Order: sequence, then C-alpha cells, then structure tokens
Amino acid sequence: MSERRRDALVGELRRAIGAMYGAGDDERRATADLCRIINQRNFDRLTQLLDDTVRQGAKIEVGGGRDASERYIARRS
Repeated sequence: MSERRRDALVGELRRAIGAMYGAGDDERRATADLCRIINQRNFDRLTQLLDDTVRQGAKIEVGGGRDASERYIARRS
C-alpha cells in the first residue's frame, strides 16, 4: 500500500472511530459502547502485546494509552 493511501485510510479510520465513540478521550472513556477489559490478567496480556508491537516498530494510531485501575485501554493522543 502506498504511503498516501495508508495515510488516507488512517484518516478515515480516525474519523469513523470519532463518529462512533466520540472525538476525544473523555468522550470515549464515558461511552457505554467501549467496555473495560474483563480482568486484570487479560489487561496485562493486552498491555504486553501492545508494548511488544511498539518495541518492534509498530505505531499505534488510535488507542494504546491505559488506566490499570479501570482496566481501560484508551485512545492514544
């Protein structure tokens, strides 16, 4: 995929996520449509997977920030 097409796709995905769940982290955090991770074990597992992929060069475009006290994986600013 060309860089231009990738950037267009990422932009459309950001727009769609904003339209469905809210434009900002506060709106997304408050919506009932985004649930929390079911338990601490799975929260830790998903956190490790995210961290590993970023260490290997992945870029998180939307999502990735987290709040362990709520088992919430949030929108990345």
